[in-house]
Amino acid sequence: MIFKMKKEGTVVIILNSENKFLLQLRDNKPGIEFPGKWSLFGGGMETGETPTECIIREIKEEINLQVAQEEIIYFKEYKLENEIIHTFVFKTNLSPSKEIQLNEGQKAELFSRQQLEKLNLPETINKIFEDYFKSFINSK
Repeated sequence: MIFKMKKEGTVVIILNSENKFLLQLRDNKPGIEFPGKWSLFGGGMETGETPTECIIREIKEEINLQVAQEEIIYFKEYKLENEIIHTFVFKTNLSPSKEIQLNEGQKAELFSRQQLEKLNLPETINKIFEDYFKSFINSK
């Protein structure tokens, strides 16, 4: 019997001081996950990399932002059929129009919670936000 290894990846909920969420409009290329859709920043883990190391690297690669380990908060692990996704939260004062250098994707934009509900997000990303809002509301 052959077992296929699950791949592991990370995503980050980036929240600014106005409680808006920074999302990436994914490139519209065949072969990538969620082409042409709004999604969270993140990516696959490299061999020997921890989830925290991965998300710090992905934030640097995708929006050219250096983040210290203590600035990000581990949120939750999602076990999907063929993938494990580690989810983080990062709070910042950045605005994409002035301070973010987008290196991957078509564009980055801030959205309110109400605007998120109107976007056609990938199912996994919807679930992550749903869990985030439940946790956030329940922790107040």
